[in-house]
Amino acid sequence: MTMAREHIHIDRAKLHNIAKNYLDLKRLRPDAEKATRPSLLTDVERFEKASLAGEYYESFGVNSQNYTQKSAGTSAWLPRTFGSWIAV
Repeated sequence: MTMAREHIHIDRAKLHNIAKNYLDLKRLRPDAEKATRPSLLTDVERFEKASLAGEYYESFGVNSQNYTQKSAGTSAWLPRTFGSWIAV
């Protein structure tokens, strides 16, 4: 399976309004001297590579009763992968 990459251009103000609901915006630009962990871009690139390699795939039988539920693997994976980047 090949995934096409599309680039969507979005106004900075609109992007900020979308991102603030999902990310801790203060963490996006740490001071270079004080950075204690990789940048968001580095984390995203690692995630992309692992995702495309199938490392996060988990079979989950979806039906009309559980279609809104997350698998146990997804529930464990979200904080492990995005813990400090996702606003709680």
